[in-house]
Amino acid sequence: MDNAQFERIKAGLNDAVAFMQGDTARARIHKVPILRVKDLREKLDMTQTEFAQLIGSTQQTVASWEQASSPRFPVGPTQKLLFLLKQRPELVLELQQLSD
Repeated sequence: MDNAQFERIKAGLNDAVAFMQGDTARARIHKVPILRVKDLREKLDMTQTEFAQLIGSTQQTVASWEQASSPRFPVGPTQKLLFLLKQRPELVLELQQLSD
């Protein structure tokens, strides 16, 4: 690790500590739009099972995301895949066919 990398990491940690102490001036807040899984699945005209297979999940997980009372929601790579699926469904479906 060179000195420049170290300084960037150090600055990031200092910003994190400042944020934890209430200083939000240097904070970068990333707002992720709410994605309604049921709306996306229905737009693609898929059952929960078909949708789960497409994204590499289970029907039970998809069902829990769709429940209004559930605090569960997709995160990480799955969240990114769902946003890509929302924006470019044809691309994801084409890639799925190539991998089958």
